[in-house]
Amino acid sequence: IKPPKINSDTVETDKVLTKQDYKQLLSKCRSDRQKGFIMFLFSTGCRVNELTGIELKDCDNMGEYVKITVMGKGRKERVVRIDSDLFQYLVQTYGGKKYLFETSTGRRMQNDYISKQIKKIGKLIGRKISAHSLRHSSATNMINAFPAQIQAVSKYMGHHDVSITLNMYVHNQLSNDELFSLIH
Repeated sequence: IKPPKINSDTVETDKVLTKQDYKQLLSKCRSDRQKGFIMFLFSTGCRVNELTGIELKDCDNMGEYVKITVMGKGRKERVVRIDSDLFQYLVQTYGGKKYLFETSTGRRMQNDYISKQIKKIGKLIGRKISAHSLRHSSATNMINAFPAQIQAVSKYMGHHDVSITLNMYVHNQLSNDELFSLIH
């Protein structure tokens, strides 16, 4: 008889990068291409598969920012936004004809390649991170910055229910002072 599995979808805080960790990660990149996909994943919270599927026709320049339609989990479309400077950096760095993140031979970048690169760079800063760690970090940082807008963060992340976002990314605990202040 197997013991029951503990069901915890909570993302532990050690898997979340602070802005300082993120800057350190960028400083260890060996190429502008590595920086490009790390900056995009951290700023949008996209999954790697969403990133690699972006075609230039999915990008709508709105002036100060660019709206990008991505194909999420379950073939559901959602829109993410990046600032125009990051978009220009990506266009110049990758030089894609069809895809925003395109190889030098004109193909869509491979998910596995990006994931391996992020893991390697993470080791350089002494962290065991994955591409999905950047998604977790983005969501956690948004929630910390805008705690009253969890529903909006949930929608932006492409979760079909706000409870998923709450269970995974809200890392709050009551301190003893807070608990005991209710009694006294």
